Amino acid sequence: MNPARKWQKTDPGLRSHPAFIDLVEELGSTPLMVDGLLSGLWRMAFTEAKDGDISRFKPRVLARMLGWTRDPDKMLNALISSGFVTKDLQIHDWYEWGGASLTNTSRTKTGNEVATLDGFKEFWSVYPRHEARAKAELSWKRLNKNEKVLATGVAKIMATLVASGQKEKRFVLHATTFLNGRRWEDWRHGIPASWTVKADTGREHPPGPGKWISCIDGPSVWVPEGRDANECELERKEQEMAQLLATGVDKNGNPPAPEGKTWKRLYDIVTDRAAWELCDD
Repeated sequence: MNPARKWQKTDPGLRSHPAFIDLVEELGSTPLMVDGLLSGLWRMAFTEAKDGDISRFKPRVLARMLGWTRDPDKMLNALISSGFVTKDLQIHDWYEWGGASLTNTSRTKTGNEVATLDGFKEFWSVYPRHEARAKAELSWKRLNKNEKVLATGVAKIMATLVASGQKEKRFVLHATTFLNGRRWEDWRHGIPASWTVKADTGREHPPGPGKWISCIDGPSVWVPEGRDANECELERKEQEMAQLLATGVDKNGNPPAPEGKTWKRLYDIVTDRAAWELCDD
């Protein structure tokens, strides 16, 4: 039997939940209509968003799928602010509620279920970021054999770049996003620009072991093995300052001020901008 038609887990106390009450108030609707909206959301996800990800649907399309005839943007914003949908457009606690039957089915791993997860263990072992495995498994099942091979191959390259310090793990996409977005295709012509070391470092890859460290307020800095990252960043800033002063301008990029004048940063309330201007000492 189709799990979507078999059962849907619901909470008998849903209508008395604060989030439900907030949703009713934000939509200016009735408990009956909001109950139907949420039921429609969960039923739709059984067939159209099995991983609980509704980010690919535009608000008006989503509203039509859920049978909501009022303002679609207001509907989606209310679902997010009340907590039924997360800010990144994932159905909150999907695997605990509506998706429980799908998760239970995949956990049996019998018959065709085993085949659909074929190769996932290898992909998961090399993918640099390990979060939301259940969601990633559902996304993996939708790929064909060739797509799984490509995804795993790219994941191995990504893991190598993360290990070398060229990309921080926290900036790597979640595996579900990577698979749903077919992001292995970004690597068809080589390493994407977002994975290469910043070009504004002005340096070639230095010899010897070490790694690039991303800096919030400037270009990446090369940190040789055994050196402190903060010391290397300080050296970089000192070198940049020396180069700047050698060009005849100050640290703010202004040329030398004439005698009796000085550069001051002034704020213009009309243009709502700040700028350096020559002023009397």
